[in-house]
This record gives sequence, structure tokens and C-alpha cells, in this order.
Amino acid sequence: MTASGLILMALITGAAVWIFRRDVLNPIARLEQATHEVAAGNWSFELNVGTADELGQMARHFDAMTRALRDSFSRLEHSNRELVSLNSELESFSYSVSHDLRSPLRSMDGFSLALIEDYGDKLDDEARDSLQRIRGASQRMGRLIDELLGLA
Repeated sequence: MTASGLILMALITGAAVWIFRRDVLNPIARLEQATHEVAAGNWSFELNVGTADELGQMARHFDAMTRALRDSFSRLEHSNRELVSLNSELESFSYSVSHDLRSPLRSMDGFSLALIEDYGDKLDDEARDSLQRIRGASQRMGRLIDELLGLA
């Protein structure tokens, strides 16, 4: 083989390596970089490959997937903020309802206890039984409120 043949062979090999690097290795390296960026939480990273070959198609699908994930996370964050707000409202409502329902129950229980203690010896059995039932019912209602608030 002559010197000019070797030079031509070297030029062809160099051109083939350059084309392979440009069309295959560089896009794969950019795709690998993109996967690391997205895995690290950089949802705005896009490849923007302009080729129409298989690697370009894969890059466009990767960009579409990244946009879809970014949109999904955005919706999820919005939903979480709404849930935090609604949970705060529920806690306020629960506190208000708890106070509004417990206050009359405490009064019923306290007044019926006072009647039993102050006038128990003057009441007949039926009246004492009725006051005990009032106390028992108000205490059961208090426990029921506690259980309902536990669910909320």
C-alpha cells in the first residue's frame, strides 16, 4: 500500500470516527447527562435534539416524558397545598364543633350531678335513675364526639 493510500485510509477512518462520535456518541452522552439532571430534580432540562434518527426520536420522547413529569409534580404540589389548606380548615371546624357540642354536654352532666348530690336523698328512685341516664347519655355523647373527631 502506498503512502497516499495510507493517508486516504487514515482520512476515511478519521471521518468515520468523527461522524460516529457526532451522530452516536455525543447524543448518547447528552441523553446520559439529561437522565442525571432529571434524576437530580432538574425538571427544566431538555435535550432539544434536532435530528430525525432514532436517537433524536428517543431524545424527543425523553423531553416529552420530562415535561409530563414536571406537569405531574406541579399538579401534585398544587394538590398538596390544597390539602394542607383544607386540613387546616377541618382542624378549625373540628375545634369549633367540639367546643360547641361539648359545652352543653358538660352543662347537662354537671347539672344532673349537682341535682343528684344536692337533692338525691329527696328524689324518688325514678328521678335519680333519670338523672343517672342523663349523665350516662351525655358522657356517651362526649365519647362519640371524641371518636368522630378522631376520624377527622
